[in-house]
Amino acid sequence: MQVIVLAGGFGTRLRPWTNHVAKPLLPMLDKTLLERVVEALPENLVDEVILAAGYKIDEMRTHFASVELPYKVTIVEETEPLGTGGAIANCRDYLRNETFCVMNGDLLSSVPVQEML
Repeated sequence: MQVIVLAGGFGTRLRPWTNHVAKPLLPMLDKTLLERVVEALPENLVDEVILAAGYKIDEMRTHFASVELPYKVTIVEETEPLGTGGAIANCRDYLRNETFCVMNGDLLSSVPVQEML
């Protein structure tokens, strides 16, 4: 299964921290916020994470090139802010014709993702 992670926001409510770091890459203990989100994904069900990103996208590319995850990570760039629906639609060329999941890249949750999927 593919999972789209929405990570395109500017993080304006978290300034000044997000002046120099993309909100999904803010540290949360020993990992980034985005890593915390995707680590909740069940490895036995997920084979690709598609990051819908726009702000500080080069930072995200650099970061995820150096992080080992049990699934492929594809970064889809938003050249302009698209909002939630627009970000999902922007990923359509990367989606296979099957069920996929969409998650916010800045939300920590205790939802049992395995059961949900």
